[in-house]
Amino acid sequence: MLPPSPCQPPFQRSVKTVRQLAEMPDDRRRVLLRNLSDEQYRDILNVLAGMPDLQLSAHCEVSATHHLLCCQTLPPALPLNLY
Repeated sequence: MLPPSPCQPPFQRSVKTVRQLAEMPDDRRRVLLRNLSDEQYRDILNVLAGMPDLQLSAHCEVSATHHLLCCQTLPPALPLNLY
């Protein structure tokens, strides 16, 4: 196996969600976003810290007597816990 190229970080760029970016170790996240200035990087961290982590729960029932489909969702908003 070849060693990683000096132009690329030694890890996969497989970040697909904001949550993955937020939970990434700071040193790896900084390498991934190395093209940003320090001020831009801090802005990204501030935005990530303010984004909620939504986990939706749905409950659906069919009322046979009224021929209705009733659904209820409960979206608790949790912070992404960057720090």
